[in-house]
Order: sequence, then structure tokens, then C-alpha cells
Amino acid sequence: MTGSPQRPGDAEYIPLLEHALPLVARAEEYALVDARRLYSAVNDRLRADGYSTLPYGAFTRLVRATGFPRRQVPNAEGFRLWRAFEHLALIET
Repeated sequence: MTGSPQRPGDAEYIPLLEHALPLVARAEEYALVDARRLYSAVNDRLRADGYSTLPYGAFTRLVRATGFPRRQVPNAEGFRLWRAFEHLALIET
């Protein structure tokens, strides 16, 4: 994992993210994935494999630390924003 966690307690969640993230998402150059959908997929995978889940704040900080930037994207109407991670796509199962 590149980068460093933003908060002291985040380091304990690194093994969980390293386990689940590659199982639910893959890197793609022009991809964008909704942050909440990715968070849900990671936690679903962790629960299915018998692990504890990640807090949302630690999850977002750790994904950003791995080099996947987060940005706000306008919805279809152009006024409401949603958060997404760039260069990640969910793996359809």
C-alpha cells in the first residue's frame, strides 16, 4: 500500500482493505465508482469472509492513500454532487 494513513487508528484497517478491495474492484484508467457503492461492496465482502467491517472515514482515507483520488461528480441534473473514486471499477459478480 502506497502513502500513509491519515489518522493513527487507520493502520489497523489496512489488512482488511488489502483483503477485500482487490476482490470487489479493479483499476481502470478512465473508471469512476461511487464511493458508497464501493464501501458497501468492500464491507459485504469482509462480512462474507468472516471479518469485521471498516468505518467509512477510515475506508475513504485508506483508498485515497492507495493512490485512487476521490472527487465530487455532479448528477444528471448537474446540481447535486456525489463522491466517487477515480480509476476504480467494481467487479461484477
